[in-house]
Amino acid sequence: MYHKFDKFPTPRPSGRTLHPASLPPSVNWHLWPTCNMRCRFCFETFRDVLAEYRGRVPLGRADLVALAEQIGPRFRKVSLAGGEPLLCPDLAEILATLKKHGTKTTSLVTNGSLLIIRPELLDELSGCLDWIGLSVDSAVPATLAKLGRAVRGQPILPSEYVKLAERIRSYGIRLKVNTVVTTLNCMEDMTPFVQAMKPDGRWKVFQVLPIQGQNDGKVENLLVAPESFSAFVDRHRPAFGATLVAETNDMMKGSYAMIDPVGRFFDDTRGRHHYSEPIPQVGIDTAFSQVRFIRERFDKRGGEYPWE
Repeated sequence: MYHKFDKFPTPRPSGRTLHPASLPPSVNWHLWPTCNMRCRFCFETFRDVLAEYRGRVPLGRADLVALAEQIGPRFRKVSLAGGEPLLCPDLAEILATLKKHGTKTTSLVTNGSLLIIRPELLDELSGCLDWIGLSVDSAVPATLAKLGRAVRGQPILPSEYVKLAERIRSYGIRLKVNTVVTTLNCMEDMTPFVQAMKPDGRWKVFQVLPIQGQNDGKVENLLVAPESFSAFVDRHRPAFGATLVAETNDMMKGSYAMIDPVGRFFDDTRGRHHYSEPIPQVGIDTAFSQVRFIRERFDKRGGEYPWE
């Protein structure tokens, strides 16, 4: 099922001049490439990675834990994402390893379905997990189904999301809500729903982002103009104020430090994924120097906030 690090193909020279890496305080680690939902707009499908590894997950337990040991001392905050990270059977061990090796704040970005199907997961994760970001794009089940934000065609009901949010807080885990704005939800008023979710400090609203090799062929009729995105933000700003953190396409590109399921840093500044050499082969600093990270955009979008 898995490939080991020693089975990676020999990295191709990037052709880029390497500069000393200046790491940001946080990183998004997309440790699991597959998902149990089929969101049409998803810009981190890793279909290129899955094609390279013939549909198999690139890294096994030992490799993921070893990578967590490298990442933990270097980033104050690590957000585990996917695909769907809750599909990773070793998630609790990876979170514990990050904490053990120096990460102050851990976060999980999830569609929430497995937390509903398997309530015991919160028991397993709560001791080493500080934040959960729930990805919810609409309070209308029919809209979620059209977006592909569903498991086998069945979306999560608004009442189930609200109950899940309450359960998350009952474990002492802080909650964020993440929403992608597309043509299907840009006219919606999500105010009552998000107020019922009661996010702890942040509702992140993203303009749907086209990325070549990730969502091209599916996302085109979901793209929204800047004016439509601004109208969605303006409609909700009075109720949420600074809690609503809006990110346009220009603000998103290059403003995140990201690690892919193979253990490589990657960036999307050119409208497609550009990968570094694998961290286990060359180390964090060399690998990070091979991608583009724009600190000014990170600061502008409020990438560092009171998360501890």
